[in-house]
Amino acid sequence: MQFRSRPLLLALAAACVVLTPATATTIYSKNYEYDKLGRLQKESLPDGGWVSYGYDPNGNRTEARDNLGRVTTYTYDGHNRLSSVTDPARGVTRFGYDSLDNITSVTDPRGLVTSYQHDALGNVLQITSPDTGITKFTRNGVGQVLTHTDAKNQLTQYEYTPGGQLNKVTFADGKVQTYAYGANGVPGAGMVTEATDPSGKIVYTYGPLSRVATEKRSIWNKDYTTGYGYDAQGRFNKLTYPSGRVVTYSYNDVGQVSKITTQQGTEPEKIVIQNLAYRPFGAAKSWTWGNGEVRTTEYNNVNQITSYSMGDSTVTLTHDTAGRITGQSISGGWWERMLQRLGLPIGQRASYAYDNLDRLTEWKDGRSILRRGFAFEPSEGYGYDANGNRISRRSDDMVFKQDIEAGSNRLKAASLPDGANPVFQYDANGSRISGGNNYTYDVRGRLVEASGAQFTLNGLGERVAKTYQGTTTVFHYDQGGRLIAESNQLGVTKREYIYLGDTPVALVDNGMDIRNIHSDHLGTPRLVTDATKHAIWSWQLGEPFGATDAEEDPEGTGAKYTFNLRFSGQYFDKETGHHYNYYRNYDRKNGRYLESDPIGLAAGVNTYAYVDGNPLSYVDPDGLLKVNMFGPNDDPVFHKRVSEYQDSPGECLVYAHSNPNAVVDSRGGASKYLGADDLTKALKAAGCKPEMPVTLYACRSGQGNDSIGEKLSKNFSSVTAPTRQVWYNQLPKSKGPTWVYGKNPDKSMNRNDPGTMRKFP
Repeated sequence: MQFRSRPLLLALAAACVVLTPATATTIYSKNYEYDKLGRLQKESLPDGGWVSYGYDPNGNRTEARDNLGRVTTYTYDGHNRLSSVTDPARGVTRFGYDSLDNITSVTDPRGLVTSYQHDALGNVLQITSPDTGITKFTRNGVGQVLTHTDAKNQLTQYEYTPGGQLNKVTFADGKVQTYAYGANGVPGAGMVTEATDPSGKIVYTYGPLSRVATEKRSIWNKDYTTGYGYDAQGRFNKLTYPSGRVVTYSYNDVGQVSKITTQQGTEPEKIVIQNLAYRPFGAAKSWTWGNGEVRTTEYNNVNQITSYSMGDSTVTLTHDTAGRITGQSISGGWWERMLQRLGLPIGQRASYAYDNLDRLTEWKDGRSILRRGFAFEPSEGYGYDANGNRISRRSDDMVFKQDIEAGSNRLKAASLPDGANPVFQYDANGSRISGGNNYTYDVRGRLVEASGAQFTLNGLGERVAKTYQGTTTVFHYDQGGRLIAESNQLGVTKREYIYLGDTPVALVDNGMDIRNIHSDHLGTPRLVTDATKHAIWSWQLGEPFGATDAEEDPEGTGAKYTFNLRFSGQYFDKETGHHYNYYRNYDRKNGRYLESDPIGLAAGVNTYAYVDGNPLSYVDPDGLLKVNMFGPNDDPVFHKRVSEYQDSPGECLVYAHSNPNAVVDSRGGASKYLGADDLTKALKAAGCKPEMPVTLYACRSGQGNDSIGEKLSKNFSSVTAPTRQVWYNQLPKSKGPTWVYGKNPDKSMNRNDPGTMRKFP
């Protein structure tokens, strides 16, 4: 390290080093260089990757350049407001503002304009979008939404208690949602105790510290109860499923999950996974399933996964210096047995190529097979317009076009490798209503019917039932929004899912048979094995956007096995061929969503795109961009409520525990303390762009000098962070965290110690 007399840090080498009595092993290292004004000038990694930054005299970042020669430039107006961003593909996004610094327009690289109107307090009153038409809001004196009118002129009305809590929502069709809250002086005071909607009712009970103890859901006049337990340290340690199944989480001395077990009724307790080992950063690197199968994961010194076990096979990944996956192979075990059975060559190594915006442009299968007497390697290629809409797909030696509407990002027509040539139509809200299938949406804009299947959604936005040809499947979720069970219309449980953090690790069929779920580097299930360690389902090395069908009998036993989890947060609907993605539906054949993103441009200029065209590196678990770092196990209530908070157009919103120096990321089942640079990496991985303003709803993250909020502002256009604790609004569908105050010794809000949301720079 080098210091000036002030001292001002000029260069910093950051490393995570694991020490043993005789050795020191560097697990991860990254070098940071700063200029004389303390601004980040360069980040570099040991694999040769680097990014450098340039600034104007006012300290605004004007350039970001990487080792591949890619350059992003930024310009600012006379008030130091970001006015344009030019990406490495020369696409320009422009921003307009009013006299109060509110964004009034965003012009995307195709020249499409989204405009915003605000009131005197900066609240959005109208959004005019090329994708979703005109959306209008009215608000009360404190900024709460009173009415919402969409582009179909459907009016939704909101009512509040005298204390400002949402207690009634009336939709355009006359149906209502209502909310009741806990009385003062009892556990759960001020929190939702009952929520009713057209699908049924949810009743909550609370224990100490106002954490949810039980959640009783009424779906089609039948009750289902989920229970939550906590240990002496206040950690979530027990989940009771609607069937009565109990899943128990044990912890090691540093608060990491060490074992997961399950028990049904009076049956003996069974091990799901045990012997969990972790990396210094907190991610689980290995465990053992109850049947003896072992999961192992290897990393390089830039914290990238290089290999992991997949049953008795091994997946190997290679990366370039920009962190993109360039190669993937599977070797040994069930994979090679399957290839031999199918008469396919062994030694397949898929390869991938990208454009300057990290969008996947080519996938090569890696196998040499014979077709019409010639050696042939299956491959796919993808082309994009300036907004990231896929406009072509090359399958082997055939090119298939995708036509985008001139005045929006809506897909107008497509030709597909299966011979289909659908022409698509949309409603005024930008949701697809025809093309291959016919689609029907409710007044909330949620898909309720397609291809003969009917879908029922509750007030939380969860799809709780699907009916097709007289057969109904009921879906059950925990407080973290994770699918935990499926039952029939009589309430008989058919399947239950068990998670480590947000990653599914096992399932139970018909209350008896435990199957192991093996996921990839992104948490996507790729393999299911049975108690004898045999592969019974797989979804491997296919078309990267998910168009390849799953293999339902990989070992050739003659018994097909159905499993519907897909990319993180997605569920495959055979009836439509699409993936249900919580708030939206994903069209895997066209690599895009049926509906525009409800959070608007906060996820980028293309509101239909899936993970910015890079499904190998990113996930979109709920179809929205929202960085929710509350763990579904540690903070299930916060995790769930944050997923329902309203969003701010063009802004990256971050929800987490924190202190002035670090933000806590507990999404993966173990808490990780992130400094500014690690947090930057996590936000970029979630889709937050450097040109986007960031708001940290994280306690004290803007407190004092050199806070994490201030440090983070060097990597984004601006950062707004609280100087005191953030008090979260527990209302379903509320706007978000409401108060910034200090904390009393009894952990209650101290209204005599008000804080502010501080903006950097």
